Amino acid sequence: MGSGTQGNYTPTKRRGPIAAEFQTPGPATIVLPSSIGINIQESTIKKAPAFSFGSKPEDKLESPGPGPGQYNVTKLTYKGKDEHPAPTIAGRPKDPKKDLTPAPGTYCPEKGEKVIGEHTPAYSFGTKLKIEKPDNIPAPNSYSIPPAIGVAPAYTISGKGKTQPPPMLPGPGQYDSSSPDKIKPKSPAYSLSSRTHLPSDSTQKPGPGAHSPEKVHLEGGKRYSFGVKHSPYLGSLKAH
Repeated sequence: MGSGTQGNYTPTKRRGPIAAEFQTPGPATIVLPSSIGINIQESTIKKAPAFSFGSKPEDKLESPGPGPGQYNVTKLTYKGKDEHPAPTIAGRPKDPKKDLTPAPGTYCPEKGEKVIGEHTPAYSFGTKLKIEKPDNIPAPNSYSIPPAIGVAPAYTISGKGKTQPPPMLPGPGQYDSSSPDKIKPKSPAYSLSSRTHLPSDSTQKPGPGAHSPEKVHLEGGKRYSFGVKHSPYLGSLKAH
């Protein structure tokens, strides 16, 4: 087995900076407008010619006419209807509008007597005259003149005095007069007694439905029957 020799590693010198050392925006950072469709906002992109379809014209709705079965040709001939002449009666004509004339109560002939007929002269009263405002002069009792002579005697009236209470005397109704029956003969006095009750039996008695005659069994009494009526011409029987 042969042996190999290991040489020394010598690193190569960098020629310049690499792109990873710089911070640049990525492809997703820039938002480009879409180039699909008709409305493209990018002016640098050439657009191919686009053609559009027109709208569908509306169908014209024609009004359907009546069918043959809708006509009633009963009693019709080439001369017209097969029917008898039927005259019609016209409606009642409207009454002419009456003139609006005033009624008899509308007139007031009594108001024309003052203008047409003769009447006595009538005088009217004039308006009330304005009363002039009197002068503001004080009345005689408005003056307060001091007396020229000495003061006259003045008398005063005293108040009402206290009245003494009346004596406490017994009234006529407080006397107890004795009954005259104690002194004079007493008159007869009658009294009414209480109402008497009629004698009656108030005990409870059985009614008709309380009896049960069908449950009672009694021995029968003597019973008699009528014999046979014999003829007087009947002979006697002899026993052998």
